[in-house]
Amino acid sequence: MTSHDIEYTESLMTAATDTFEELGGKILGTEEFKLDQPRYTTQATQIASANPEVVITSIFLPASVTFLKNLRAAGYDGPVIGDDGQEGDETFSAGPAAENLYVFTFGFPSDDPAGQALATWNEEYEAKYSEPPETVIAALGGTAACLIDASVSGANSTEPPKVRDAMANLENTPCPTSKVTYKGQEGIPKADVVVLKTNVPKKQYEFVKRFIPKTVLNG
Repeated sequence: MTSHDIEYTESLMTAATDTFEELGGKILGTEEFKLDQPRYTTQATQIASANPEVVITSIFLPASVTFLKNLRAAGYDGPVIGDDGQEGDETFSAGPAAENLYVFTFGFPSDDPAGQALATWNEEYEAKYSEPPETVIAALGGTAACLIDASVSGANSTEPPKVRDAMANLENTPCPTSKVTYKGQEGIPKADVVVLKTNVPKKQYEFVKRFIPKTVLNG
């Protein structure tokens, strides 16, 4: 389920479907949505009638709440894989329709070292702004600042070409969401992807796993 309205929704699904097929998956069909749609009953009906094992979509909040409700009402109760744009408390306003939703995102406060780094960052954020961050996107901004700081320090300069070159050589730089490597990556950062699953009764996300995609590891 994709949209050509913006680069985010289109490129995300292009990469996801290409990788899915490369790994042996079969795409049963593709539905397109518009960002300003009030409902997604037509797409939901088509998806449910195809009887897929899993649905992958680049739709994001708040539209994703309506999509989940429409999809479950159409009869599909299998897993849905969503993007970081679905990682927010608003998802749980979908009620039972939010069950079996997996979100791929940038980080999550967990017991492993990377998760502990994010937990510490979240605590510092809350201490400064008197409220916790709504989503991991705030920490992603922290990671961007972290990478700029490391690049300026490595270049010992603020001249753009020198900062750019220093960033291209960053390796295992510890940042709020994960360690990040640009060295040898041809511009695509090697960083963690975190998988979360909704726990609707508790209205919270649960940590599933953390990994670096093989396509990133292999360049």
